[in-house]
Amino acid sequence: MKNPRNRGDVGCYLRFSMITLSRDFPILHSAGKQISLSRSEHVISMIDVSKQSPSQAARTASRETVTPP
Repeated sequence: MKNPRNRGDVGCYLRFSMITLSRDFPILHSAGKQISLSRSEHVISMIDVSKQSPSQAARTASRETVTPP
């Protein structure tokens, strides 16, 4: 399997990491997802906002304004 970082696809790498985490540690799935999102919110925002539906984009924006860095 190719390493997603070799293609410079940060979003793909983050999603792959979250999928791997949820597969290996199902109980930690939601916690790991939150950690990944909070640590990389600006990256995910730049990459994924265009792929989100308007409701998801609004939810992401509201979470970012409330969540401290």
